[in-house]
Amino acid sequence: MGVVVVMVVVAGFAGVAGFVIGRSRVAVAEERAQREGAVAEQMRRERDTAGDLARQERDTAVEQARKERDAAVEQARRERDAAVEEARREREGAAAQVQALQQQVREAGAARASAEAELVAARERFAEQVALLREEHTVREKISAEVSKQVGADLIKRFTDLNDQRAQATAREMDQRRESIDALVKPVSAAMEKVAEQMQQVEKDRIRAHASLTEQMQQMCAVTEQSRAASEEMRKETQRLVQALRRPEARGQWGEKQLRSVLEAAGMVDQINFVAQQTFTTEEGVQRPDMVVQIGGGMSVVIDSKAPFGAFIEAQDARDDAERKQRLSAHATNVRRHIDQLAKKEYWRLPTQSPELVVMFMPSDVFLFAALEQDPSLWAYAESKKVVLTTPSALMALLRSIAAVVRQDAAVANLQKTVEVCQEMTKRLGDFVGHLAKLRTNLDKTVTSFNEAAGSLERRVLPQARRVNELQGKQDTIPEIPVAHAPRQLAIPSEVTDADSTSAA
Repeated sequence: MGVVVVMVVVAGFAGVAGFVIGRSRVAVAEERAQREGAVAEQMRRERDTAGDLARQERDTAVEQARKERDAAVEQARRERDAAVEEARREREGAAAQVQALQQQVREAGAARASAEAELVAARERFAEQVALLREEHTVREKISAEVSKQVGADLIKRFTDLNDQRAQATAREMDQRRESIDALVKPVSAAMEKVAEQMQQVEKDRIRAHASLTEQMQQMCAVTEQSRAASEEMRKETQRLVQALRRPEARGQWGEKQLRSVLEAAGMVDQINFVAQQTFTTEEGVQRPDMVVQIGGGMSVVIDSKAPFGAFIEAQDARDDAERKQRLSAHATNVRRHIDQLAKKEYWRLPTQSPELVVMFMPSDVFLFAALEQDPSLWAYAESKKVVLTTPSALMALLRSIAAVVRQDAAVANLQKTVEVCQEMTKRLGDFVGHLAKLRTNLDKTVTSFNEAAGSLERRVLPQARRVNELQGKQDTIPEIPVAHAPRQLAIPSEVTDADSTSAA
């Protein structure tokens, strides 16, 4: 009996210790669950913030690309205008220099003409003086002949000497005049030679400038011709492509080829990183998305190539702006219709571990931008339909963003599962505490009954047994049975007892 009581007491202590330890673990688990719930909420907010940032970066990239394109066009236009203006200024400068030199030539010509006129006049005066001297000489010879006849040889000799002196003086005067005329004409001749040299240099500069301008013009013509040839070739290629893409099946094949090219250019391998035209059999029937791309973590994204640009091609052939605007509006409507059709397929329900979205791939940025210019709400409308619009330039960034969001969602889901496990553990611990409370009650009743039985034994049975021993002269003593202690009262919360009563019910 004593051993049984001791075992019962030990079991009671063990139960109490287990309850205390379990209670502290419950508190720790609840606190951890609260922290993990807060972390999950924080990660959800960060995911939403990351999505907003991704959309803002996408819009910023689109606007930046448009600005860079406009800036490049404006820069090319400014450079062309600057080159033309520089050539015009050089031509005007050369023309002004030629006019100045022509003016100098005219002035030098006028000075030369004036000098030549003075020289002619001096020669005429010299001829007149020579004629006068000859006439005087003739008269003197006549006079000399007459005087020689009259005065004699001495007088003739005197007149002859005087005549020679006057002739020498006249010759010296003529030499001086010739020297003065030469001194007047030489600077003019030197100036004329300098003008001629300057004219030759100007002519050479003009020829070089003309040759340089001609070369630049030839280069510009060559570049223009090359641009024209390239534009013509591009136009022909575009026409061939437009003619080929007028058929819907050709547009679809081209879009799928573009999608495969983008994935392969990113280093992805068919049947490893992506699977094309994979067939799935569902309750609605057979579905075959264009591409299923693996994004890591056992997850994948379904991509469907769409080429709704028949109206866009027609807009390029429009005869006026009104018709072109009408065709572009029809192009935006076609894109919206394809969004609705793709959303109805619900590819994310396929067994591909895909997030709840599908990517609509358009094979050229021009097609998407043209549709967004006509209908700016297309992007938000596609998101409301769980459809993500993308083009070759943004596909890989989109896949990386989706992979990051999926990883965050997986972490949040893992935290949610942890919270659910903690909640289940708390519930089970509450059930255990309820059962332990019942055990305490039953132990309390058992100890009470034991104490009552022991008291009755001590009061009514043992005194008689001791008296019998005394009458028989025996010294054996009957040991006393100790009264058991009551089990420790458990501090059980009311919610646990309520849960226990609910589970019992």
